[in-house]
Amino acid sequence: MSRTITTIDATDGRIVTDLTWRDLTNPYLATSLQTAVAARADQRARWNLAHNPALCAEAQALLTVDVDDDVRHALACGPANSATQAALATDTAEDVRAGLASNLTLDADTQATLAQDASSRVRAVLAQNPAINADVQAT
Repeated sequence: MSRTITTIDATDGRIVTDLTWRDLTNPYLATSLQTAVAARADQRARWNLAHNPALCAEAQALLTVDVDDDVRHALACGPANSATQAALATDTAEDVRAGLASNLTLDADTQATLAQDASSRVRAVLAQNPAINADVQAT
């Protein structure tokens, strides 16, 4: 990969990066770099990283509690481990939970949690998910 982290902002410790969408969504992006970007990069870089289909568990955990709803929504819409899915299923932002409900890779426990969501929108999105478990769809 030709791009590297260029500097760390001395005022708040945030990573200033010239990594592009293509770089951050590369499934071969080093896990140490994924974690560094998830922990300290600007919002745009974290949002780009959340779209990486091979995001490591540590980066997923960091992005699950990101302050930006759009970052968490991007994470919710892509492949994620069961711990990440479980955390996002109880996210305070309805848009994040609705994005998760549309995810084709949901595990059965997350499907069951979303089927009981207080939001009718989240439940409706889940009902339209073609990958939904038949037992969950019956509820």
